Amino acid sequence: MDETERNWLYQAIEHFGETNQMLKTQEELAELNIEINNFLINSTKYSEKKPLSTKQLNELRDRILNEIADVEITTAQVKLILNCSDEEFDNIKSKKFEKLYNVMKYKI
Repeated sequence: MDETERNWLYQAIEHFGETNQMLKTQEELAELNIEINNFLINSTKYSEKKPLSTKQLNELRDRILNEIADVEITTAQVKLILNCSDEEFDNIKSKKFEKLYNVMKYKI
């Protein structure tokens, strides 16, 4: 994220408060969960419903992507609230990617 975006996030935290932004993150995560469920329920071959059109599938896709954007913005605020540096978070993420790789390597 660039410095302008980081400043906007700090301004949002200051304006709405840390607790409210943590609660907003929970809300956005729940909304993403709902949209993923809608996609799975409505787009899989296991659905008993009539297959969706390409337009309908694209609408579901767009709703998921919009929720992912909201989640990324609010989780970035959580990292700032918790005083987590980019370097610290990148290290945590690297360990998670390594774990994922190892799980896949041994499950093949």
